[in-house]
Amino acid sequence: MAEREPTRTAMESRDPELVAERMRALWSDVRLAPPGPDFAFSERVVATDELAVGRVRFVGRVSAQLEHPGLVVVGRVRSGHHALTAGNQAIDTSQPVWLALPDRLNAMQQENADLEFFNIDFALLEEVARELAGDDRLRLLFEDSKPISDAAVRHWILAARHVQQELLGNPEVWANPILRADGLRALAVATLQLFPTNLEPDDSAARADPPAIRRAKRFIEENLDKSISAQDIATAARVSLRGLQSAFRRHAGESPTSYLRRARLDAAHADLLAAQPGTSVEQIARRWGFAHLGRFAHDYRVAFGRLPSATLRGESRES
Repeated sequence: MAEREPTRTAMESRDPELVAERMRALWSDVRLAPPGPDFAFSERVVATDELAVGRVRFVGRVSAQLEHPGLVVVGRVRSGHHALTAGNQAIDTSQPVWLALPDRLNAMQQENADLEFFNIDFALLEEVARELAGDDRLRLLFEDSKPISDAAVRHWILAARHVQQELLGNPEVWANPILRADGLRALAVATLQLFPTNLEPDDSAARADPPAIRRAKRFIEENLDKSISAQDIATAARVSLRGLQSAFRRHAGESPTSYLRRARLDAAHADLLAAQPGTSVEQIARRWGFAHLGRFAHDYRVAFGRLPSATLRGESRES
């Protein structure tokens, strides 16, 4: 996953040449038609190696052609008119969110448009798709630019807001490799679930025996403080991802990711018990990959019968 710190840019201009230059920094190849006299442009963008999140506003009528090789763009029209075509296919931008694919010539026409966009690295999406499918040769294909369902839209917006506010908006969280990788992976999964793709689950679920489970648990315990995925665990266990999930349900009564989360809770519990003066619950939670303190406190209380702050203060278990 990306390690470069997020860069933030802001721009306001009425100069079409400067605007075209800035748009090329976002979408590679942009040809902006001469706008009218009332033209104005503004943007706010946060970018990393694998993701750019921004908001752009156009005043007046604007036409342009643009390409964005290697990037999937998920967009949302907040106000105004925005028409977009990919090749000969019109993209329905009246949808709550819409998709523009890489390596296609897109033509846009807009008037007083206010847009939000997420530029997502296609390689990241394909990597996560291969992990989910258990097929490292999968070639990811998006089959439509319309969302699958309203529920998928809501899920994607929650994942996107988490990345935007909790990950990109917090340098300390971004610097944590577990939180960074998990947040980007969650956004990728939500994007793959938002639009129709050729992604299908792996049907070749090999039966995993207890030694495979032991290898998986050993790998988890040895890598609790690192960013690891279910596919990483399956690889270490020498079984397919589907086989690992099936074996964990059969022999451990839970999924590999549930076991990983519980193991990280145990590690946080041990750190809270042994904490030095001045250590905070937040520091320990983030060390073990818990970004949401409220959710961490809830899960911790369910597991250990008291809040993490009570453990840190040395208080006894609640009755």
